[in-house]
Amino acid sequence: MNKIKIVLLCISLLLSACAGVAGKDTRISDEVEVMWYTKGQIYTAAKAWIAEYLPPPKATMGVDDREFGRIIGFVKTPYPCIPGPDCATKSSWLFGYTFEITMENQKFSVALSNLRLSYPAQRMPNGKDQPAVDRPLTREEIDSVARPALSSLSQGLKLEVEKVAAIR
Repeated sequence: MNKIKIVLLCISLLLSACAGVAGKDTRISDEVEVMWYTKGQIYTAAKAWIAEYLPPPKATMGVDDREFGRIIGFVKTPYPCIPGPDCATKSSWLFGYTFEITMENQKFSVALSNLRLSYPAQRMPNGKDQPAVDRPLTREEIDSVARPALSSLSQGLKLEVEKVAAIR
């Protein structure tokens, strides 16, 4: 009976330790309606927005297909951090993700996947060495870092669609 309790305790500890990690297959997305705009106008705006806000080497493009209305790329950007004492230790942290923009007439969707946190080995203020890290975001980090990035990307692209279409 004691062995069963020990096994159950070990399983519950293992499951609780894994509960915070969302996994590399996590995908978050946002669909945005842009009435009166064509797939071509949205594509042109997406390319302009990417060129301005995600220039190389920050972003690398994987798929760029105007005909099918699809752009896929990979971004590595500084990890967003609220200014304060904790921010000093996160200055070398990077937030990486794959983005996919899919366009149709009058709407587009933005999806982020392969959400990762990475940073090089570093010496902490307490003098301890911390090894290099490259791991999926936790659920908490998805809510505090990835979802705001998705919202910013979606809203920035929507504003760019309206701006580009107004010029023409």
